[in-house]
Amino acid sequence: MNYIREINAFYDWLELNELPKSAVLLWHALMHLNNKSGWQETFTVARSVIEAKTGLKKDAYYKARNQLKQSGLIDFKERGTKATAFKIFSLLSEKQTAPPTIIIESEKSKQKEEDEDTTVDRILELLEKSKILEKKDITEFLRDDIDDVITTFGFEQPEEMIIEAIKDAARGNGRTWKFVYMKLVDWKKKGIKTKSDLETQSGEGEANGKKVYQHRTGYGRPSSKSAEQALREAEEARRVWGG
Repeated sequence: MNYIREINAFYDWLELNELPKSAVLLWHALMHLNNKSGWQETFTVARSVIEAKTGLKKDAYYKARNQLKQSGLIDFKERGTKATAFKIFSLLSEKQTAPPTIIIESEKSKQKEEDEDTTVDRILELLEKSKILEKKDITEFLRDDIDDVITTFGFEQPEEMIIEAIKDAARGNGRTWKFVYMKLVDWKKKGIKTKSDLETQSGEGEANGKKVYQHRTGYGRPSSKSAEQALREAEEARRVWGG
């Protein structure tokens, strides 16, 4: 898609069609997110991400989304507790075709979504085994949080960074998902993108004579990127800290 031409075409379309402000706002947010995804034919995005970008509450979001679909501007497919799949229809086409009832995903985007879903499931399993949350605590909002970290926090290896934050929590620093999430937010704000960045930051703090939190990636053993190794380290951490 051509971003500028699509926006101009959208406002040309609005001259002949009515659309509530909330739906206009949602269309712009979806265009922005589709642009970030590389203009995939079909892309997924969590409701919490859209609400954060638009300020729309749950009911207003659902209403605006349906209005865009009824106007033939988008199509979407709910996926249970997973992020909704969207498709935006170009207004530059010679003929405006009706949206299909089922979204046909490209193999590339479908594989990406499956990989992200698998990553979220592995992280949820590790959170459970680390006693940070229970099965009943797993909600759509929690999945949205994890998906948000994976897709928007800018970590080079998101799963690896989430595991590091989980290990910090399991050591007794704060055994809640809120602690894990806020730790990741803090790293994002500081521009930390890898485990190496964590170690570098700790080293700089020591060199400057500052008392800084020493992030540990293991207990005197080579660290591993696998969830299984992280779980073993988390279990050992709980024993050390009297958990």
